[in-house]
Amino acid sequence: AIPHIKQTHGSLVALSSLTGLRGVPSYGLYGASKFAIQGLYESLRLELRPDWVHVGVLAPGFVDTEMTKDSVARVVQKTGKSPDAALAAMLASSSQQRLITPDEVARAVLALCDFTGKRPNGTAVTIAD
Repeated sequence: AIPHIKQTHGSLVALSSLTGLRGVPSYGLYGASKFAIQGLYESLRLELRPDWVHVGVLAPGFVDTEMTKDSVARVVQKTGKSPDAALAAMLASSSQQRLITPDEVARAVLALCDFTGKRPNGTAVTIAD
């Protein structure tokens, strides 16, 4: 895939997480994997810059998915909080007012692949509303 991306001056976009930008209690292993994505893509950005390949990372906060629902359930089980209180605490930990929608994540990925040249290169773009 890399030779084709070099030839077409395409884009590589990785999906990370806010936990890949800062530590979050109880998410150590998950965060480590997301920090690794950040490092890998920073190296790829530098390696592929001469070939005009765009390399970006999208780091959303909590997204309205089954994974987030599972996380809420774990917080409820661990703390005894209500599901609403658990979600509110999780959102507050990432400075979010609400869950991000999967469509918002998809639109952000497409924006990172913008072929008009207006895409940020090497920047971890965050989504946290």
